[in-house]
Amino acid sequence: LAIWCGDNENDQFLAGLHQYNDILPSQVRINREILKQAVLRFDPYRPYVESSPLVTDRCKRQKLLSSAERAVWQTEEHLYAAPTEYSKKLRACRSIFLGETGPFYVNAATVNPRILAREANRAARLWDAPKIHSGGYHQNDGYFTDWRTKGQAACLAFFGRDFAFSEFRNYALAINLICGEIFKDVIEYSRTARPRKTGVLWWSLYDMWPMLFNYSVVDCDGHRKLPYYWIRSSQQEVALMAVRTDEGAAPVLHVANDTRQNVAFSYTVTAYSAAGEAKEIACGQGTARANSVAPLLTLATPAAPELWVIRWQMGDRICANHFFTDKASFETYRRWANLLARDCGFAGELAELP
Repeated sequence: LAIWCGDNENDQFLAGLHQYNDILPSQVRINREILKQAVLRFDPYRPYVESSPLVTDRCKRQKLLSSAERAVWQTEEHLYAAPTEYSKKLRACRSIFLGETGPFYVNAATVNPRILAREANRAARLWDAPKIHSGGYHQNDGYFTDWRTKGQAACLAFFGRDFAFSEFRNYALAINLICGEIFKDVIEYSRTARPRKTGVLWWSLYDMWPMLFNYSVVDCDGHRKLPYYWIRSSQQEVALMAVRTDEGAAPVLHVANDTRQNVAFSYTVTAYSAAGEAKEIACGQGTARANSVAPLLTLATPAAPELWVIRWQMGDRICANHFFTDKASFETYRRWANLLARDCGFAGELAELP
């Protein structure tokens, strides 16, 4: 358990009704007084936030209702954006804690055979159907067509192509690569921005029932979708990460150490071309101070897209992470994903790689 929340999005809803009332968030006694006192009494060492996202009185008074505007005044935010806008909105967000974030509507897909068989007829029927209003309900036909419409747009933007239903496994890999990169970006950007950023709760871990796609990165049978592995690499206690601090900036290799001990390490960065040819572009060694993050070096962006595999060794332990320098064709990403499955230790688990 990371943190107690008085409620989910109630402050946000109250702020959105500013034209109907002048109630300030601080006047809501349930989350500002009663639940806060209960947490202080029964679990005094765990942080408490009154509402998530937390809206200030100043925000309510000035009617700053959009996510970008709320982030100016709030210390905690729910950050969602279309895949093509996520990186820019993440770097524009001024909240120090993200209480909820991840891909919006372009959700990770499972290729679990049991769930695929269960959902195949509905998916085939709706694959090329026009978008239907979902009514806000998850997993109905409207929700499916919304996911498919936004996923189609994302695939065209990232890979320059779409997929027929007969290519569902390829489509799932494409969608999961997009989702995985969003999760990876927010985690690593936030880790390297300490103390301006203090934490991320990404949404979410586990499906509650059989679903072909959902915000979760593990389906209801425990099958791990590709973003799970991207997240696992980004959240290693001691991690080397290539991060663009600003849109279009050169990537900077950072070392983050979330342990309470200094850690000595050596590292290499290997660049793979679209054809899979490898060359070492950086190497070194150092000591990561306890509970710290620090830049190691700035790496030049290559003219053609590359996959960088970052490896580091601490004693007998060898770890790995990755960075895509730019968009590439789907076939290139698939080749790189298979390479990462081999180099990052999940080749035997990842059933979705076609």
